[in-house]
Amino acid sequence: MRTLDLARIAAEAELLHRKQQVRRLAFRAVYGAIALVFLLAALGWGHWASFVALNLVLSAWLSALIVVGVDVLLAVIFGIMAATGGPGRIEREALQLRKEAELQLTETMARTAIMRPALRLLAPKHILGLAIAGITARAMRR
Repeated sequence: MRTLDLARIAAEAELLHRKQQVRRLAFRAVYGAIALVFLLAALGWGHWASFVALNLVLSAWLSALIVVGVDVLLAVIFGIMAATGGPGRIEREALQLRKEAELQLTETMARTAIMRPALRLLAPKHILGLAIAGITARAMRR
C-alpha cells in the first residue's frame, strides 16, 4: 500500500507543480502583453512628439515628451515583471515533494524486487515442502 501512496503523492505533487508553472507563465504572458502595449504607445507618442516639436510651441513638445517618458517607464516596469517571474514557494515545494516521493518509490520498488525471491520461499506450498524435507532429513538421521 505504501508504494501506491508514494505514487499518488508523486502524481499530485507533479500536478501541483505543473499548475503553478502554467499560472506563472500566464502572468508573464499578460505582463509581456501589457509591456508591448505601452511600448507601442510610447513609439506612437514619440512620433507625435517629433511632429509637435517641429510644428508647435515648446510647451506642447515638452508635454508630449512627458507622456512618452511615462509610457517608456511603464513599459520597463511591466517588462521587468514579465522577465523576472521565477517559480513561487508552492511550485518549489511541490517539485521537492515530487522528487522525494519518487525517490522513496524507487527505494520501495528496489526493496520489493530484492525481497520477492525470499517471499516466494515463504509461500504455503514451499513452507509445506520445506517442513516435509526437514522432517524427512531428521527421520533419516535417526
